[in-house]
Formats: sequence, structure tokens, C-alpha cells
Amino acid sequence: MNFDVIHSVEEVNGRRKFSIKGISKDTNRTYGKLYFNRKHGKNIAITGDGRTEQKLNLDEPHHSTAFTHRPLRNDEVFQVRLDKKNTKYSYSLGIGILLKSPDDIDLPPQFWKTSLAWIMHNDKIYQNSTAVNQNYGKNLNELQVGDRVGVMRSRFGALHFFVNGVDQGPALAHIPETVYGLLELWYNAAKATIVDRESSLR
Repeated sequence: MNFDVIHSVEEVNGRRKFSIKGISKDTNRTYGKLYFNRKHGKNIAITGDGRTEQKLNLDEPHHSTAFTHRPLRNDEVFQVRLDKKNTKYSYSLGIGILLKSPDDIDLPPQFWKTSLAWIMHNDKIYQNSTAVNQNYGKNLNELQVGDRVGVMRSRFGALHFFVNGVDQGPALAHIPETVYGLLELWYNAAKATIVDRESSLR
């Protein structure tokens, strides 16, 4: 743990009095574990020390996106576990990357329709309302409670998705260097938690 420390000296009745004050700095929030950003969709709450995303209105499919608090490092997997799922709809969560800091953009109701993100829904990778990769990997609509999904930008600039720790293979290439993890609790997905995973590439 690091501290910012300030000190002062004052003289009282001919004696010197020293005062030291320190503020701890949680460096894990900057360099260690991933947390959700304080900015997120209006239909979710962030709980669990910043690692859990929970939908507020279960009947509202949109406005339920959260992001990592910092950019992903190369080969770092942003992985979440599905903690709660409804059965009312056919669709489930989406996971992907955001190309800008969430602090610098206005949040749309859903991100597969924007050019700011690449996101996996069902078995397709979307950007700007277009499926840029189809029939890719396991269909995320089939996820059950306890299943894990992840996304990673490799050191080679390729975008990979993971299901229960299994790399689904490169989905896209030439991904920009600075990206944020993105999780969308779409339709049936109601709650998910970030879980740690070591890099898959060495």
C-alpha cells in the first residue's frame, strides 16, 4: 500500500510539535485487479466492492452496460461470471471492448449499434449494427448461471473471446492498443461479477 504523506512543524510553549498526516492510495485500482468504472448504464448498480454489475429493472433490456475502470493490458482477460439469469427473453449478455474511455462518451442504450465498440452477442461479433464475424464460438444466449465469459486483446492486436476458460479463437485483427472491457446485461442476463483469470498467452 502506498501513502501520500504531508508533515508540518509548529512551536508551542518553546517546544516543537511535529504533525504527520497520510492518505493511503489503492494502487490495485490502477495497476492490479479490474473493477467496473463509476460511469455505467442507468439500469444497473455496481456492488461487491466494484466487481459486480446488477440490473435494476429486469424488464428493461437496455441501458445495462458497464466498463472496466482502466484499459486492458495486452493479453489481459476481462472475465465475468453470470450470477443470475431470467428466462423471459431469448437473449443474454454481451461482452466486448470499448475503443474510448467511458468517461469521454455519452452512453447509448446498447453498444452493438455504435462504432465505439466491438461486442459479442449470441454467436456474432457486432460493430455499428453489423455482424463483422458470424458463427463465432459458443452462442452466449445458451450461458447458464455460473458460466464465465471473457474478452482479451492479444499482444499481436487480435481480439479473442473466452467461454468457461476456453479460447474461442481470434475473432478480429488489428485492434487498437487502448481498449476497455465492456459488459452488457442484455435481456435475460441480470447479474454478473468480474472474476480473475491469468493471461492465456505467454
